Amino acid sequence: MQELPYQKVKAALVLAAQHAGHSMEIAAALAQSAWWLENRGVAGVDLVIAYLEASRKLRPSDLGAKRDDYGSLRCICPIAAAAAVIAERDILLSEGGEAAAEGVEYGLFGGPASPMVMGAILAFYGDDQGLGVRLRFGEQVVVLCKAFLCHEEGWAAGLVQLDVEASVGTDVEFVDLSRYQPIGRIVAFERQMMLKLPSNRMGENGTLHLI
Repeated sequence: MQELPYQKVKAALVLAAQHAGHSMEIAAALAQSAWWLENRGVAGVDLVIAYLEASRKLRPSDLGAKRDDYGSLRCICPIAAAAAVIAERDILLSEGGEAAAEGVEYGLFGGPASPMVMGAILAFYGDDQGLGVRLRFGEQVVVLCKAFLCHEEGWAAGLVQLDVEASVGTDVEFVDLSRYQPIGRIVAFERQMMLKLPSNRMGENGTLHLI
């Protein structure tokens, strides 16, 4: 592994994501999510690289949020999935206010490919509202917020899957942090100024090669 300043690692991830077919906006969000997770004890860089490698042969149109014939939301890209959840919550807020949005769970069936990367975006969105985000996927339950990451069940090291028809989906719930009592293993925020990238993937000028 090669340790580099976090800005260089983020730049390498952005470039790799763009080469994999993602827009600049999504590429930047993926890189920011990686750093956000690294600051809370999760190997966010590895998760983003795994997602890019797993999805690189898919078309951009395959990565966006879609609804099936039953109205269920399916999405591979964790950034697009986060945007879809935020849009749904904003609609609830505009129609019924905080009371309408409180306690609502947003289900993504068979996706996204990397729930923890999605969770970082959702936690950033909830921060100025005093909200954390609880994710349930597989056997894992984790709460993400600015100050800490709490593993309520299991050890949410990460999950990368591409089968959007799979039975393992992700449930999302926004949590009022003023009333939240953490249970389980807590990892406090610790700013990381250096991050690691696999040395055998690094090319000239800080480029990151995907498999």
